[in-house]
Order: sequence, then structure tokens, then C-alpha cells
Amino acid sequence: MISLKTKNSPYVEQSFGVAGKIVLCLVIILSMTTTCQKDDEMDKFMREPSPVITITQIENSLKISWSEVPSTNNYMLDKSGNNFDYSSLFYSEVVHGTFYIDKNPVEGINYYRVRAQKCKRYDLNLSSSERDCREVWSDVVSFNYTSSSRE
Repeated sequence: MISLKTKNSPYVEQSFGVAGKIVLCLVIILSMTTTCQKDDEMDKFMREPSPVITITQIENSLKISWSEVPSTNNYMLDKSGNNFDYSSLFYSEVVHGTFYIDKNPVEGINYYRVRAQKCKRYDLNLSSSERDCREVWSDVVSFNYTSSSRE
């Protein structure tokens, strides 16, 4: 007697002959192998190098650039004035580049971090858990901004 747990019912008890048990075991092993192969692509992504950020002041703006992470679906750029409370500045649905111009830096220290993201199901209408995403984070980089305006 073998008991199986399924999505629709808690347990199903079924009698299988020896051949049936072998077939059942093969089906379970094959389904596990397929899942492992799909996750292998995500595991490879998690071993990708983290984005490296550089910041350049251009007049009264900051250009935040980061290194490319191969096979990413998108990038997210977060900013903070205190290195604690972050908000997203840039969320790229389609990766077109690896920089962002912050036209509103605050006087003093600005903190930035980049998240490269890869999702199994890339659809912004789905929740993040349904998309099944992995993220590779950069280190936090700060820039002490002073306005270049002369009054």
C-alpha cells in the first residue's frame, strides 16, 4: 500500500503491483529531475558577479552606473538618505542599459544599491512569489553630493 499526497486531496491510498511501484518511482524521480534542471538555471544566476556601482556628478545630477549582470531580466536601483530607508528609483521592465541619472540628489550623502533580478516567469502582473525571482545585490555605494550652483 502506498499513500500519496496530492494538491486536491490530503492522501490517496492505492495498491500497486511491483511494476506499478517501479513506474511510480520513475515518475517521481523524473519530475524531481525536471524541477532540478529548471532550478539549475536560477542557481547559475545566483553565482553571477554582483553589480558594481560607480557614481559621477554631472552638474546638479548624479549618474549612477553599474556593471552588467548576464542573463538578468531587469535591474532595480534603490536610493537612501540614511543608508536605512530605501526607495526604488528605477525599475527596468526591459533592460536597455546600466545607468540612471538622479536629477534630485539630496545635499550631503546619498546611498545607492542595485539589484539584478532574474525571474522564472517574468510578468509584472504576477506577484513576486508567482514570478519566482532571484536577486543579486550590489554593495551599497555612497556619494557626498554638493550642489554646483553659484548664487
